[in-house]
Amino acid sequence: MQKEKYTLITGGSEGIGKALAEECAKRGMNILLVALPQPQLETAAQHIRETFQVRAEYFGVDLTEEQAPYQVLEWVQQKGYQIDMLINNAGFGYAGAFEDYASPQFFDKLMQLNMRALVLLNRLFIPELKKQPKAYLMNLGSMSSFQPVPYQAVYGASKAFIYNFTRAIRVELADSNISVMALCPGGTNTNDINKARNADLKGLAKKSILNPEDIAPRAIDALLKGKAKLLTGRINRIILTISKLIPLNTRLKIAAKNLKPQQEFKQTQDASQQEKVNV
Repeated sequence: MQKEKYTLITGGSEGIGKALAEECAKRGMNILLVALPQPQLETAAQHIRETFQVRAEYFGVDLTEEQAPYQVLEWVQQKGYQIDMLINNAGFGYAGAFEDYASPQFFDKLMQLNMRALVLLNRLFIPELKKQPKAYLMNLGSMSSFQPVPYQAVYGASKAFIYNFTRAIRVELADSNISVMALCPGGTNTNDINKARNADLKGLAKKSILNPEDIAPRAIDALLKGKAKLLTGRINRIILTISKLIPLNTRLKIAAKNLKPQQEFKQTQDASQQEKVNV
């Protein structure tokens, strides 16, 4: 029965992850939230239980830690949860010049979370998903998946990695019970840090900003329909279509002009604070 199955969502305590969790719960799915061990994680799970009358459990862990993905699997198996949907949403970004923005340790953390943790969670949970009659797997890419991104160089590269990885394993799993999709939202007001950053954008980049609640229903619809990817927002789709007609060097100059922060978000928070930026 559906009540015995769970949807596991990383980065599910705020932003897009929280909106996706609530959308799934609205459809009667039980929820497992995985995020940093902070008060809003327990609050998010409690809100889902009380609002949608489904089961909602949580596991607090820093996914940049080496053993964290394995700990998530161990928790799921020890509790006996049956996973038929996995949404890898956890990630963080930044806006600033690569050399000046932050320490090497910050970028190390970003790569650990955005790429390593995601790949390992895919590898660890695909066997779990295959135990179900039908299962779904969503990885969070971005508009940044489709070209280099000045002033978000490492973040953009990590999202390109996620998109290409996701499309590749979709082909590998085509004959299985698992439907795989890459969700590629544009700029999103996921939390106060992102809202401040997005307010600094210019031109179409600023006009394309969406809220998590705008993205979640379409994302879950597309996943359940077996779509390979979803690029959210009409302006974002227009931008991507037009950009294919423009030489890369010209695109990069336009992107740099639109994305260069008017005020640099210097590294005043530690990496764990930045990890709250789910995009």
